[in-house]
Amino acid sequence: MEKGEVPNNKGKTGQPLTKHDPIQAGARQMQKSPFFETRTAVEPQALVPVAHSSTTDETPQSELSRASVSSSESIGQVAKDFTVDPSGVWYAGKFDRNGKRKQPEWICSYLKPVALTRDQSGHNWGYELEIKDKLGTIKRCIMPARLLSGDGGEYRGMLLSMGVQISSTREARVLLTRYIQTSDPQAYAVCTDRCGWQDRAYVTTGKTYGDYDERIVYQRDIPIEDLFKASGTVKQWCDGLGAMCIGNSRLVFSAACAFAAPLLPWADQEGGGFHLLGNSSNGKTAAQRLASSVNGGSNYMQSWRATDNALESTAAIFNHALLVLNELGQSDPRTVGETAYMLGNGQGKGRMTRIGTSRPQLFWLLIWLSSGEVKLSDHVLDGQKRTRPGQDVRMADIPADAGKGLGLFENLHGYADGKAFANRIEYLAKINYGASGDAWLVALTANTETLKAKVRPRIDALATKMIPKNSSGQVGRVATRFALVGVAGEIATEMGLTGWPVGESKRSAIICFNAWLEARGDQGDGEIIAMLRKVRRFLETNGESRFSMWHRVGDDNAPKTLLKAGVRRMVNAHGEPIKSNNHPAAEYAEKMSLIQVEEVSFEYFILPETFRSEVCQSFDYKAVCRALLDHGCLLPGNGRTFDCKQRLPGIGNVWVYRIPPAIFELDL
Repeated sequence: MEKGEVPNNKGKTGQPLTKHDPIQAGARQMQKSPFFETRTAVEPQALVPVAHSSTTDETPQSELSRASVSSSESIGQVAKDFTVDPSGVWYAGKFDRNGKRKQPEWICSYLKPVALTRDQSGHNWGYELEIKDKLGTIKRCIMPARLLSGDGGEYRGMLLSMGVQISSTREARVLLTRYIQTSDPQAYAVCTDRCGWQDRAYVTTGKTYGDYDERIVYQRDIPIEDLFKASGTVKQWCDGLGAMCIGNSRLVFSAACAFAAPLLPWADQEGGGFHLLGNSSNGKTAAQRLASSVNGGSNYMQSWRATDNALESTAAIFNHALLVLNELGQSDPRTVGETAYMLGNGQGKGRMTRIGTSRPQLFWLLIWLSSGEVKLSDHVLDGQKRTRPGQDVRMADIPADAGKGLGLFENLHGYADGKAFANRIEYLAKINYGASGDAWLVALTANTETLKAKVRPRIDALATKMIPKNSSGQVGRVATRFALVGVAGEIATEMGLTGWPVGESKRSAIICFNAWLEARGDQGDGEIIAMLRKVRRFLETNGESRFSMWHRVGDDNAPKTLLKAGVRRMVNAHGEPIKSNNHPAAEYAEKMSLIQVEEVSFEYFILPETFRSEVCQSFDYKAVCRALLDHGCLLPGNGRTFDCKQRLPGIGNVWVYRIPPAIFELDL
């Protein structure tokens, strides 16, 4: 699904749940939610998980394995001369000299093709295999059919890594390939290498929600660890982690991000990120652990310490989900700016195959939650790269310090200090996770017909309330993203998935947005602010060294100006030039009182080539001039758009850009 595209309606309503699903209590509570009061859902039914199996305290692992093997033998037909039992796959197609059938030969441990898979275009066929590892755990995996080409070493390596035992004889390896290829499972499934929404179904690395018309399974050439796992129940998450969020705006907002990401295509929203910015050991990682616990366990949170190519693959896995990235400072400052653009734009690099054709590009639409001790723009500068205002729009900095003297926290709920509170959050996130996110996806896939109509108006209403008057379009874009998070948390609260009071998520979103806006310092476009800051930084850095003093051009004792950028002239409090004679100290140096000196400032006459190539470096000089003019920081000549003609002492009558002292008074 492309960014902004709404899935087509193909399925019925209702989401199947596993028999021992830990979210049963939460799912029953969702049925009473007023948000989806018009939906018509069918009763939950059993769903066989793909890529992992679940166990419960009531079902011993050995009994589960025997039950799975028994049920699987009724699926399809086993290849001729092969038999399958709990001990493995056997080949009985050999005969002795007298034509008597030999004893069956053991090929591998239990393995059975249960379905033939293909992609949505009818290509890239493969097999869904049910296997049993050395511990007796039943698993399912997807194997592309192309891995059977050649000697099959690649697919056997994959099976061995998953715990399958394979005979070491050469003949057995050939027979294993024949067994898989000639089996007829008599079942089919659509295979996809993309997570997130597929029509009206939602695909994760380990489970598919809402695939009612035809099974949809996730397939990759190389098996990956399932990141969307569940432990505990919705009630346990709400009573523990959910209750600790109350009164802590950053915690509520972080958790709500996990509920917001699956709503992106239904809300017609672009992807974007949030960056918890603050000092070390103030609760940032605890907030990220809490956000991760909505969807998965300890392996859900990722790290910025990766190449941009690796993050492409990671982003595709978290399509329409929350991507949690820890510690921005560990990323490469030379590429992190482009990586932020890439995550926000939702598209990977175009690449070529060995034969000159284009590889399929990776696409995604996600929300990411970052943390770090430095801003993205500052980290980019560490790599000697140019910062772009769009980077800060795509990843909004939220000051981690909530201003209560407790770091990121505002309410410790009776704990002695912030450290004890954070440790408790991280402990609970290891034992109670995934149930609320699981129940959330159940509800969304069961109510796709009304989802967009119910979500979008609420986001628009909250965004309108948040956006200050006369704000730029960039502020509006970021405010809408904050509003999406706030509304998603409210809907999840109405379903009983958070344990928060009504209004808590909206309140937290507004607090975090205002903190971002205050830290940003301006409601205008980031590009305009960057231009003004660049001009002012040039004058602050080079005002003394590269600009000759107008009043001392004829003074032989005046310091020489190297790499001259222009001339600076003293003006009084009214902006009028201070006149002088041949004796500089006579009017403005030693004879000036302290009060008079305080009223003196400088205006700058910048030579045109220096202005265009150095002062406006990386920006269009006309755009910079327009920004300066709009803010009263450029004085053009009569009939001129931006520059003016000025006779400069020691240089002559030249075109220059005249910058008044007002440039230093701007609140940027």
